[in-house]
Amino acid sequence: MQRSGFTLLELAIVLVIIGFVVSAAISSISIIKTSESKKIIVQATVLANAQNRYFEQTGRFAGDSDNDGRIDFADLQADSGEINGISDRTPDVDDSFIELKKLGILSDENNYAHASLAGNGFAYYAGVLNDRQVLNVLVLKDVSCMTAFQMEQTIDKNKPDDKGAKPASSDRIRWINGNSISTVSQEWTSTAICGSDSKKPVSIAYLFDRF
Repeated sequence: MQRSGFTLLELAIVLVIIGFVVSAAISSISIIKTSESKKIIVQATVLANAQNRYFEQTGRFAGDSDNDGRIDFADLQADSGEINGISDRTPDVDDSFIELKKLGILSDENNYAHASLAGNGFAYYAGVLNDRQVLNVLVLKDVSCMTAFQMEQTIDKNKPDDKGAKPASSDRIRWINGNSISTVSQEWTSTAICGSDSKKPVSIAYLFDRF
């Protein structure tokens, strides 16, 4: 009699092969996402270091034209903590980048050339008042929660998934809630921020200034 179908052993082998293929595909996707996040972190670090180099040479940050300690591009309403450009996706003027180019710290004065982040989003400098404290920050708009998590781990040495992790309103990497840097003690893994969705887009502030 002619045999039809697969034996249990053959089915098991097929399932194992399928498992390897799926696992490899998932790993590849994860590697790509991790690579994109690392590119963003490198870009953000370069832009932050550029401002610190400018400060060392001039005594102020690029874009702080009135030398009040705060980069000009920001909402200037006292204590609002708001940052222009968050809601409407409008990058800042090129003042900071123009000054950084003049000293040879960055190679291009065009904001868009530097601010287009690998893996989505854009970045720009801003100076704000937050709880009566001047914060000069690099704003990263619409990057993934995975990127935010990796920046937390790399820059703040904080693991968002760990029990007792520091909130998203502390240290150098902070969540931007609406148009303001968050002052609420919420963890990155809270439902209001990322939950368990590593792809969810968030806006974050990287405090490269002293605080």
